Amino acid sequence: MSQNEKTKRNEVIDILKGIGIFCVVAGHCSLRHDTSPVIQFIYLFHVAVFFIASGYCYNPSKTDSTDTFKCGISRTFKKLWTPYVFWTILFLALHNLFVNLNIYTDNPAISQFISGEFIHTTNYLDTTIIISRMLKALVFLSGTQLTGPLWFLATLLELVVLYQTIDFVLKKVFSKEKAFFIQSVLSFVFLAVGYVLSLKGIFLEGYARVPSFYILLHGGHFLKKYSISEKKRSPIVHLDIWAISFAILFVSNCIGSIELSKNEFVNPVFLVISSFAGWQFLYETSYFIKRFNLVQRAITYIGKNSIPILALQFLCFKLVTVTAIKVNGHPGFELAAFPVLYDNSFWWLPYTIAGIAIPLFVNSAWNSIKKRLVG
Repeated sequence: MSQNEKTKRNEVIDILKGIGIFCVVAGHCSLRHDTSPVIQFIYLFHVAVFFIASGYCYNPSKTDSTDTFKCGISRTFKKLWTPYVFWTILFLALHNLFVNLNIYTDNPAISQFISGEFIHTTNYLDTTIIISRMLKALVFLSGTQLTGPLWFLATLLELVVLYQTIDFVLKKVFSKEKAFFIQSVLSFVFLAVGYVLSLKGIFLEGYARVPSFYILLHGGHFLKKYSISEKKRSPIVHLDIWAISFAILFVSNCIGSIELSKNEFVNPVFLVISSFAGWQFLYETSYFIKRFNLVQRAITYIGKNSIPILALQFLCFKLVTVTAIKVNGHPGFELAAFPVLYDNSFWWLPYTIAGIAIPLFVNSAWNSIKKRLVG
C-alpha cells in the first residue's frame, strides 16, 4: 500500500471517529434508548467502532522488541490513563460545588422527572471520601456521574495493554504469522469468556468487558492487515457494501440490542456481526463524505478531539437544561436530571450540539492558552 493510500485511509478513519462520537453524544441524549429504534440502532455499533478503529490503527512493530514494547505501553498510558485520571479527579474535587449548583442533588423530588436506573441523588462528600475515590480512580475503580463515558478510555487501555503484551510474548516464541493466528484464536476464546461473565452478571468493576471486546480490537487489526487497496474498489462497490452493511444492521436492530458499557449483548455472534457491520457502514459513509472538503474537515476535527467530548458532554448538557428550566420557570433541582431533562421531540439536537461544540471550544481555548504560556 502506497504512502498516499495510507494518508487517505487515515482521513477516512478520522471521519469515521467523528461520526462515531456524534452518535455517542446523540445516544446519551435519550433516556429511553431501549424504546427508540433509532437510538437502539446507534447502540449496535457506536462504541464498538472505536475499539475496531484502535485495532485498525494498531502498529504491530510496537511489539517487535523490548524497547518498542515498553515505549508502546508508555504511550498508551499517557494517551488513555492520563485523561481518565485527570478528569475524574477534577470532577471529584468539584463534587460539593456541583451539589451547591444543583448539578447534583439529594432532593428526592427529582424522581418525578427521571425514572429507574437514571435516578441519581447524592449529598455532600467529606474530604476523606473524596480522596479515597481519587485514589481508586488511579486503577479505574472509581468514577463520577458526569465522567461516566470515560469508561471507554479505561477499557480501551486495558484492551490495548493486554493485546500488546500477548503479542509481544507470542512473537518471542513464534513467527509473526503464527503469533497473529494465535491472537485470532484467543480473541474467540476471550469472547466466550466475556459472554459467560455477561450471562452470570459478573462485572468485576468493568474489567469483565475486556475479554468481550478483545475480538473487536483484533478484528480491526485483521481488517487493516488484509484490507483491499482503495484503487481496486469503484464507488459502486463502496455503495454496495454500504447498503449490505445497513441491511445487516437493520435486521440486527429488529433482533436485539447491545449495551457495551454494561457488557450486555444478545450473543457473541450478534455482537461480532453488528459491530463489524456498523464499522463497515460508517467506513463507507466516511469514504463518500471524504469527497466534500468542508464537511470532511469539520467531522475530522471532531474525530481528532473525541476525548474532551467524552469528558465534558454530560456537564455541557446541563447548559441546555438550565436554559430550559429558566424559560419554563421550573425549580432549580431539575438541573440534576441525568443525563438530560428532556429526551423527546427536538431536544436531542440542542443537547447534541452543546455536548460536541462546547467541549471543542473549551479544548481549543485551552490549547491556545498552553501555546501562549510555552511561547
